[in-house]
Amino acid sequence: MDRFVIVIPMLVSLLIGCKDQAQCEKERNELYKTWGGLRAEATHRKLEGVDVPGWTDVEKKAETLESSFMTPSVTWDSAEKARQTIAAALPDLHTDRPALLTSFRSAVDSASKQQAAFEKDCR
Repeated sequence: MDRFVIVIPMLVSLLIGCKDQAQCEKERNELYKTWGGLRAEATHRKLEGVDVPGWTDVEKKAETLESSFMTPSVTWDSAEKARQTIAAALPDLHTDRPALLTSFRSAVDSASKQQAAFEKDCR
């Protein structure tokens, strides 16, 4: 009987831990895809030829963010610095399609919130 008293809580702990780990892995993969999509969007905007230096900077930082979440060993400090750099660059970005810029800014804001929630839950 004493064995079960010890073993059952350990099993429950492992199962709960696995669930949390699985959720964290799912969230990490979602962030990887999100930042990858934003990097691709920045690349596309850069290739349109409007504000090439601005979009190039955003593209590089989004690439850093994408790679930060590529593996389970998240590079938290690099990710946060890159996120802050992109956030600071957003007000100065230009494009010949204002609606696309508004959409991009909204997507970055959403990704930033997603990243903050992931860090809070899984770091």
